[in-house]
Amino acid sequence: MKTFALLCLFCLHTASACADPRAAVVIHPSATVSGDYFNLSDIATVTCRDTTFRLQLMNAVMGRCPLAGLTRPFDEGDVTLKLRQAGVDPETVAFSGSTQLMLTGVGQSLNSSLAPASAPAAPGSTSTSAITPSASSGPVVHYGDNLTLIYDCDGMTISAGVVALSAGAVGDTINLRRDGAERPLQGIIQDAQTVKLVE
Repeated sequence: MKTFALLCLFCLHTASACADPRAAVVIHPSATVSGDYFNLSDIATVTCRDTTFRLQLMNAVMGRCPLAGLTRPFDEGDVTLKLRQAGVDPETVAFSGSTQLMLTGVGQSLNSSLAPASAPAAPGSTSTSAITPSASSGPVVHYGDNLTLIYDCDGMTISAGVVALSAGAVGDTINLRRDGAERPLQGIIQDAQTVKLVE
């Protein structure tokens, strides 16, 4: 009987230890970020006894940084999704702090970072994009990025949200996914947030 009681006590202790989260994440109410991407460590304080797991959490990519001077919301649900994408079970993390934070981008503004484009095409011409790929430029779009797909037809522009299925630099043609579309679309990368439909 003593052995059975000890076994039950051990099982209860083990079950309660498994239910405890491995790490604690305190989300800040606001954060200022720069560069292309931001990590969990940029928007939250991470505490954990397991150093390897703590580093995995801190370095988990949360998304693209807003452009300089722009602000966008980011909430606990976004953090949970990005942790899943990084291979972390969110059930192993105890969240606290702000349920929604405001991200502000700092650094070089979009207008000052772009080189002047060539003159616009004359009305009625069938010129292709004025953007040309550069062998030295790295990818500006990465797998999973949310982008705006544009389509120009007889002077009317139609836009839709899509997701990149591959990475690429400005001028590259990549595959895209659109909810409700039967097959992937293709687009030419115009900038880090825009692609032009390939017909």
